Amino acid sequence: YNTNSRKIAQYVPFVDTSDYQYGHGTHVAGTVAGKRDDATGAADGIAPGAKLAFADIGNSAGSLRLPNDYELLSVGRPYSKIHSASWGSEFPFYTTQSRNFDQFMYENDDFLILVAAGNSGAGDAPQTVGSPATGKNIIAVGAHHNTDDSRPRGALGPSYIADFSSRGPTSDGRTKPDIISVGKAVLSAGAVPSEFGECDGKIPGPNSSSGGLLSLQGTSMATPVAAGTAAIIRQYFEEGYYP
Repeated sequence: YNTNSRKIAQYVPFVDTSDYQYGHGTHVAGTVAGKRDDATGAADGIAPGAKLAFADIGNSAGSLRLPNDYELLSVGRPYSKIHSASWGSEFPFYTTQSRNFDQFMYENDDFLILVAAGNSGAGDAPQTVGSPATGKNIIAVGAHHNTDDSRPRGALGPSYIADFSSRGPTSDGRTKPDIISVGKAVLSAGAVPSEFGECDGKIPGPNSSSGGLLSLQGTSMATPVAAGTAAIIRQYFEEGYYP
């Protein structure tokens, strides 16, 4: 863990050491803490002053290769205080993994885990929040529509949950997701592995790309929005700005 790095303080290659073209990992990392180095970027993150400890768990086919839960959640510790997980399963039950995430939260009271609720809620389908977002101590994040100029055609604004966002309750009757944040037409960093220092191009439309920019939708996109917001709230209290 390099505390002197500008942005990536740790990179743990559970799968490999790079992202694929316009990959998922770069996008969600950029949403939580991205910051263009030489100017204000078109897609700077929610907490642009934060640093990242990154766990590479995905491949170009879109599948995951997960380490054990304790090893995954320990990435960046003890420096990292917030874990943003833009992945999950379609099992709507309280699983062993849900329990392991809860246990880690219980044993580390300075730590917060946020997990994407899932994208299986079409048709208002109930009990579609998947593990490990079914945990009791973690925050499960759903998605709502976007706002203002970035609102895609047909979107209704932040008072409306996204059609795809997984719905609760859990199989044992608990309310999930715990919070919703913007998850449609989220503009963030776009990975272009063939280039070094790729940066802002023309602002792309919803769910499209341009240069070093990428727009995507999903609870995967909503989760780092909530995680970045949590980082700002934590800073507010840590620096003593509370009443």
